[in-house]
Amino acid sequence: MSDPYKPPQTDGDQAEQIRLPAVAISALLALIVFGERFAYYGTRAVMVVWFITGLGMADAEAYGWYATMTTAIIFAPFLGGTIALVTGPYPLALLGSAVMVLAFASLTAVPTIPLFASIALLAFGQGLQKPAVYAIAGSQFRGVFSNTRTATFVLLYGAVNLGAASSSVLAPYAHEFGWHFAFIPAALAMVGVTALCTIVWALDWNRPAEPPLNEAAARRFAASLPLLPLGAAFWMGVAASSEFLFTAPPMWLFNVNPVVVLLSALVLFPVLLILQAAEIEIPAMPVVGLSLLLLLPGIAILLIPGAPENTGILIASVVLLAVPEIALGAFVMSRITGDLPTRLSTMLIAGWMASAYVGNAIVSALSPLVGSVPMVIASIVICLVAAVVAFGLWKPLDWIAFDRDEIANDA
Repeated sequence: MSDPYKPPQTDGDQAEQIRLPAVAISALLALIVFGERFAYYGTRAVMVVWFITGLGMADAEAYGWYATMTTAIIFAPFLGGTIALVTGPYPLALLGSAVMVLAFASLTAVPTIPLFASIALLAFGQGLQKPAVYAIAGSQFRGVFSNTRTATFVLLYGAVNLGAASSSVLAPYAHEFGWHFAFIPAALAMVGVTALCTIVWALDWNRPAEPPLNEAAARRFAASLPLLPLGAAFWMGVAASSEFLFTAPPMWLFNVNPVVVLLSALVLFPVLLILQAAEIEIPAMPVVGLSLLLLLPGIAILLIPGAPENTGILIASVVLLAVPEIALGAFVMSRITGDLPTRLSTMLIAGWMASAYVGNAIVSALSPLVGSVPMVIASIVICLVAAVVAFGLWKPLDWIAFDRDEIANDA
């Protein structure tokens, strides 16, 4: 089945001129997400320690502020997605980055500047920037370029993990010059990100044709909504596994996940480009189902007696959990951005980001009540059911999202 939305037909030279800006923009977006994740995770790595040793908070108060910050950041993208319905993603990416410069800079002046104001700026900036950047990425390769679009998200996932891992290594040393200096690297990184967002907006002079906001767009939006609870089920499995993985792990284990994701990206990226050149399309829904199934061994291995104390089992679990993570994220992002107007896809991206929080929140609420082992078993069942649902919804959702007559002819 082919997508009824196709980019404008052009001759070879003209098509090459259209593709080159998209390739350049995709590379710039990878630098943008690297810089933003470097800034955010570098700040997050020292935040609780700063609250306690720098601001003199009690442990409970410090973790309360930390929870407030992370919760605000999780749900702020819905605000950005709502604003994008009016503005589109380009101004939001630029404005959100600039707001985050102010947020990180203001953290250096706490308590002169109220902590609440700095956290509000950080959440607001992230809420504007993050969904907008991914919506822009998805709009670069529409229609027949589905595998190239998915490869773009693989590239972004690799950049996210590289930024997070590098900042987590470097951040603990920044505060040795004083807590007021701890957030300067993050602020400087966001200055660079803001400049890159400006370049992207200027470079994208020949933007890909937008699918119209019409009844077909509404169908595609509705057909993408079931991906959100499937994502929540996936992250429930990951969160339940974390109950075992991070009970008392060696510190280096925290960097295994981003390393595995990076290695997976290095493999998956060229494979998708080869499939694009061969004109072999990989539909998203079977990949979602397969990712949920591939998650099961990584969860189940933790039920082996003595698993939390066995480094080999812990490493194997992290590896088995990381591989489906990048596949699921890249294919879902590609599905919800490639066939929709960016004003609608920005809202779906916000929902997809929130689904991770929902899955983690469910496990956090239930695990103390039922225990870690029953929670792991329950997450295995939930992921298995979600995988069956994903495979079962594949054709019905395509029937809703795409042209019915074309699907019938392909069948």
